[in-house]
Amino acid sequence: MTSPAGVQTITPHLSQARESVPSARPAVALCALAMVAEGFDTYSVGYAAPIIIREWGSSPTMIGNLFAASVVASAIGTMGIGVIADRFGRKPCLIVALVVFGLATLITAHVANMAELAAVRILSSLALGASVPSAIALACDAVTPSRRAATAALLSASIAIGIVASGLAAAALVPDHGWQSLMYVGGLFALVLALPILKLVREPVHEATAALGPSHNVGALFAPVYRRATLVLLFVMTTIYATSFFFNFWLPSLLLRHDPDMQKVALANALAQTFSLAGALLTGWAMDRNGLRALAAIFAVTAIVLTAAVGLPSSFVGLVLGCCCICLCINGAFGGALAAPVQVYPQEMRATALGFTIGLARLIGGSLGPLAGGWLLAWNLPTIAVAVAFGPFLLLSAAALFLYARRA
Repeated sequence: MTSPAGVQTITPHLSQARESVPSARPAVALCALAMVAEGFDTYSVGYAAPIIIREWGSSPTMIGNLFAASVVASAIGTMGIGVIADRFGRKPCLIVALVVFGLATLITAHVANMAELAAVRILSSLALGASVPSAIALACDAVTPSRRAATAALLSASIAIGIVASGLAAAALVPDHGWQSLMYVGGLFALVLALPILKLVREPVHEATAALGPSHNVGALFAPVYRRATLVLLFVMTTIYATSFFFNFWLPSLLLRHDPDMQKVALANALAQTFSLAGALLTGWAMDRNGLRALAAIFAVTAIVLTAAVGLPSSFVGLVLGCCCICLCINGAFGGALAAPVQVYPQEMRATALGFTIGLARLIGGSLGPLAGGWLLAWNLPTIAVAVAFGPFLLLSAAALFLYARRA
């Protein structure tokens, strides 16, 4: 059947389970905070990297390899946890993920060499990746169908809040207390958060849980009834991951080219991420009313905005305002893409779908986006001009979403 406005919510016999929706507010709020912790812990190590290079005599290449390994580990964690969460529950998986990456982050403050740092960051990244589909699925289980896209988009935007928080914490703590202080804050926050999730969040019950074995595997996503949806969402997510990771990774460098004041650039980046939050919430709101057609429109608008960005003014203020508009669109599309599986797949396989599509897209798009951008920037092209190269892929994603929603 089709609901709403072109969103394919196919329900074979195993998905006829009745959903028991628990109290939404504690679940959504605490899952959003879990994503704040994810964003903080994932990106705080970026602020520690320059100091580690200086103090340990490490090379940027070694740190870069560590970042790449962390991306792969987080993608593996994301893909692997979905099936487990659908079978044994999203809540216990989220709690375990928070405890593991909380402890690993605390241990990071006490490592003495690159080998130890690599070991704890890979462990932490596995758990960080596992927390994303678990939190999104758990929060969306707690709300009515008419609010699921907005809820998923809110959790996506909460990661951006964690990114901003890590930057502000770095500016406040690192100069006087060292990079280890960031690890203490992030690790303790994750550990403390696990307790209220355990006590206050109630997971819904659906009657057919015991009989859902065939749905608890990635192969079910490619069954005839879901195959087209899975392929479309994988393409769309890979495209937006590549675009988002490129732009967010290179945005500080773009701003620093125009103004070398790091504090000023950090505030500008925080302002842009605030627009990211607004974009994700607006996209989720639109998708709850118009389904994947709304997401298709957002992707098309994002492609147009990226193309028009070539004409941004050369002044720092004009550039910042333009970047805020770009972040509004890119991260709005990103939040909507993460919300799409929530609307397409039934509850009993929602975490599996989220984990597989997000994990694989993050692995491919999250790696290729910054890498391709680096190649293009090596030709001395302006950062904004390079961003335009992602426009055609966003338009293709918009077309794929529109055609899928039309035929669903």
